[in-house]
Amino acid sequence: MKNLILVIFLSFAGFASFLQASYIGTCKNYQGFSKNPRGKSPPVNILIKSLQGYHFENKISKKSDLFKKLDSLEELAKNKADLLIFWSSSSKLANFSILAKKLNKLNISTCSLDLSTISSYPQAYKILGKIFKKEKRAKKLASFISEKIRLLKKYKNKVPKSKQLSVYFARGNDGLGSVCKDSIHSETIKLIGAKNPIECPKLKNMKIRINFENLLLINPDIIITANKIFYKNFFKQNKYKFLKARKNKRIFLIPTKPINYLDSPPSFFKILGVFWLGQKVYPKYFNYDYKKIKKDFDSLFLKIRT
Repeated sequence: MKNLILVIFLSFAGFASFLQASYIGTCKNYQGFSKNPRGKSPPVNILIKSLQGYHFENKISKKSDLFKKLDSLEELAKNKADLLIFWSSSSKLANFSILAKKLNKLNISTCSLDLSTISSYPQAYKILGKIFKKEKRAKKLASFISEKIRLLKKYKNKVPKSKQLSVYFARGNDGLGSVCKDSIHSETIKLIGAKNPIECPKLKNMKIRINFENLLLINPDIIITANKIFYKNFFKQNKYKFLKARKNKRIFLIPTKPINYLDSPPSFFKILGVFWLGQKVYPKYFNYDYKKIKKDFDSLFLKIRT
């Protein structure tokens, strides 16, 4: 009987040890410090670099390390990474339990960070500020975003409901790729009080493709895109002449230097992108000094002096 109890105890202890090694907790509850952190995804990589005071180049290539989803385990060990930061929901984190266990064997800790909305970023900066011992800079970055969110609400409230416009987010060379209304990729449209006409409740957090007939039926007031080929063809090809956005010349090319302001990947750049978008969509109501906001953003986040 004693032997049986011992076996059960050892089995339970082993299972508990496995859970501890494979469990990815939140960065908020992370107790240690990190000298050499890595991100599991591009949004986290970009966030880390901004907190570390990285001097962003004028245009970041998609081949840059910032766009890496994950270094190999060998590279992480070779570069002496001590913390891997995930951006994921609790349901998805369970899929990385085996990876977490392997990282634990290499003495690389893990934690998860909520970056689901731009409102998540002030807290995210403060959390990582403690882990990286960069509290002073983290506080500055967090305060900038919090202040701009408050300012944004002030301008959004000026827009009458009767004046709400529809904004279609066109992706791909044909412009028929888009993002769902409640997707993280569409957040900036909602933040300025506009409406994304692409409703897809079953694909809430996804991107989608529509056909050209759908685009004609939607007939958005405004189209935004980061695709230069689609942007040029929009005014050249006759098939678009029936769209309001074509008639009123209300298609806007999203800034992409150093990276996309609104998406691909979603990042802290959205706080600048939403002010760019607000002034394009509602110039009458969003009547702030965008150049001043951009100058302050570049100086603080990108270490660019203008």
